[in-house]
Amino acid sequence: LDLSANRLGPEGLQKLASGPSGPATFQKLEKLDLSLNPLGDSSSQALASLLEACPVLSSLRLQACGFTPAFLQHYRPRVASTLRGAVHLKKLAVSHNALGSPGLSPLLQSLPGAVLTHLELSSVDAPTGNPKLLWEAVAQYLAQEGCALTHLTLSGNRLTDEAVEELARCLPPCCSLVSLDLSANPAISIVGLRTLLTALEERQKGLRFLSLAGCSVRGPLDCTTWKKLSASICHLQLCTRHLSPSDQRDVEELWPCPPEASLRTVTRQHKLFCQRLAPDSAALTSSV
Repeated sequence: LDLSANRLGPEGLQKLASGPSGPATFQKLEKLDLSLNPLGDSSSQALASLLEACPVLSSLRLQACGFTPAFLQHYRPRVASTLRGAVHLKKLAVSHNALGSPGLSPLLQSLPGAVLTHLELSSVDAPTGNPKLLWEAVAQYLAQEGCALTHLTLSGNRLTDEAVEELARCLPPCCSLVSLDLSANPAISIVGLRTLLTALEERQKGLRFLSLAGCSVRGPLDCTTWKKLSASICHLQLCTRHLSPSDQRDVEELWPCPPEASLRTVTRQHKLFCQRLAPDSAALTSSV
């Protein structure tokens, strides 16, 4: 059910939760998108009611709904209990809500960590908040026992190399994570990339996807970094004016592939996108 951008507020959300047939209305609902509605912080109780009416919900999108650090200030126990009881919830998107660490930390503590696989947290940093507290909350979530997260998006959150170091410490115990989006964080440099690659070596399992587009990774990259990239990352996205023309020009030589695999690249303007494809994937791409 996609109800995005329909000017729904707390009252409308409460009416939706009641439904024309009572609690049975959304018994089979699996996907719900409420993004771009002015729900605001006062909708937390109505949101809890709606989630309680959706026992098999697996995907919830709440992007740009006007949530602030006070989102869980009221009715937190009920919302937390409802989220923990959402045993089928695998995907959650709360991007573009200025939650800051006061709003994000209690939200993360309330999530069903053993079930949730996709978490989108783009631009959730509050303008006046402390970004360090925010990334520490995310790191704590990743470090929890039994964390099932496979895809994490943290773009546009004022992350730094120090933040990457904090997150990298959680990678060895969080072996489930295969996709990491750190784009639009210009304070992340080559230092952060190298820290990340070292952590991936330690856990002996790489990433299928890593985006550092809009970060400040300055080229040319050294041979050791290229070697670790090719060994640990299947799909890399770099997009920055600091890229070296030599990295773009020589990427196919710098990124060695096994004989049975192939490399797809985009090197236009300030872009350096690389994707290593398995034989079956390469054949499919060629035939399309």
